[in-house]
Amino acid sequence: MEQNAFEALTFAEKQLDSNTFLLGDSYSLTDVIWTVVLSRLDLLGFSDWINGNDSPLLASYYQRAQNRESFTVAQIQNKWWDK
Repeated sequence: MEQNAFEALTFAEKQLDSNTFLLGDSYSLTDVIWTVVLSRLDLLGFSDWINGNDSPLLASYYQRAQNRESFTVAQIQNKWWDK
């Protein structure tokens, strides 16, 4: 399972080599889904996969996604709730 996720991240990194977003220069539904996926990976402790030296384009992409107003409005949870 982790291997499949890592392969998908590698694919996304390659896509970002020639695009601002995953499918071009405009934020699309694909990016909405990937924003949530990356946030979940971050929440589950796989932040090294998206913030590390192996994926600098993906790290930059994720940071840009987090800086979007829609990310704030959506209140995407990247930390566990306190009980």
